Amino acid sequence: MSFWSNLTGRYLRDEGMELVLVPEQDFKARSREILDAWFSKLPSGTPFTGESMRLAIELEAIGKPHHHNAWSAVIGCITRQWLKGGMARSYGTMTAQRPEAHARILRVYQKV
Repeated sequence: MSFWSNLTGRYLRDEGMELVLVPEQDFKARSREILDAWFSKLPSGTPFTGESMRLAIELEAIGKPHHHNAWSAVIGCITRQWLKGGMARSYGTMTAQRPEAHARILRVYQKV
């Protein structure tokens, strides 16, 4: 994979995530509040995944987004902010546990 195709892929990914969130502003804002509170309570060194973040949102019973891709858009955006801000780091991988996730490989992060 070339340097330029990687940049284009990231651009397209980020653009697509923004588009799917346009009608989901309330869901995005509420999810952000929930995840910020959830993350602040995690002890340093605690591993977590996007699935654990989704569960934290679902436990608050705010409802589901109108489009299923909004889950990864919200969670991906917040996770990247934590990584860039030095609040979390990559930790490894694991297999997804939810049946709907079809045993895909998940990134595991760790709170710094």
